[in-house]
Amino acid sequence: MRQPELRAFGMALAVNQEVGGNLVTTAERLTRALVDRSRTRRRARTIVAYGRSASLLLAVIPVVAAVMLTRMVPGYASFLLGTPGGNMMIAISALLVVLGLRSIHRLAQLEAAGVPQVQS
Repeated sequence: MRQPELRAFGMALAVNQEVGGNLVTTAERLTRALVDRSRTRRRARTIVAYGRSASLLLAVIPVVAAVMLTRMVPGYASFLLGTPGGNMMIAISALLVVLGLRSIHRLAQLEAAGVPQVQS
């Protein structure tokens, strides 16, 4: 059997036939383990999805803000692209975005590390 849950239940049945015991208790424990495993898998997926969406927002918002400012403020694009101060602002903002993305990635890994690993 490929699924570990079915293997565990099969082993529990085999042990129950050989030695006896309470099959209901074994089935309850297996059910509880399956529910906990499913809950853990959903939590890990939620953490990964949160990290991905936060990373996407952090990467997109500065670009959208720069485009909107360029449209609303005359000379903003020439300031950003044509002066050393504007170039410095672009470099600093790019560095901050990269650091933010890295921080979010680390936080998502820390949260996922707290969740027990499950096999699919």
